[in-house]
Amino acid sequence: VSKRTNMSQLRTLRWISTKLLWGAIFALCLLTACSTAQKAPSAPPLQWVVTDSATTWSAQITMPRGNLSGLCVVRVRHDSIVGAWVNEFGVQAFNFTYERQRQRIRLAHLIPPLRGFFLRRMLKKDFQTFVPHFATGQAFSHNNRHGIRYDFAPLPLDTTQTVQDSTSLDTTAP
Repeated sequence: VSKRTNMSQLRTLRWISTKLLWGAIFALCLLTACSTAQKAPSAPPLQWVVTDSATTWSAQITMPRGNLSGLCVVRVRHDSIVGAWVNEFGVQAFNFTYERQRQRIRLAHLIPPLRGFFLRRMLKKDFQTFVPHFATGQAFSHNNRHGIRYDFAPLPLDTTQTVQDSTSLDTTAP
């Protein structure tokens, strides 16, 4: 057996032993982290005010390079929160549905500038964090780690109409 073959085998054995060593260290760290990790106390669940009618919120997203403002029409149900973001001109930016049981949010019908993977993922993560606050009926704001701020305030009842009221007023048929 040649010297070159021996060196190649030695290099391969060294590489395998190094990988095994790193794998063992990783497994040990993972086991240590899992055994010593304590669960953080979960926040008390928010008190839901179930309206089953649409409420309108003044909404604004402030970003480092601009902002998006408009109205957020939200309906709080027993098992979910559904809503739509509409700007001042009536253009719908997106819809969202929050499932209370699974604590998951689904975004739908996003306008093209918001359809990018990163923006969609960030919107989904942020909305999943604060959408349950719509059920409280109180104003709130949220800052994310990218310098984006979300501000929501309920509009007074006398200046808003529910979706049911606005559809019942429409008496003209095409």
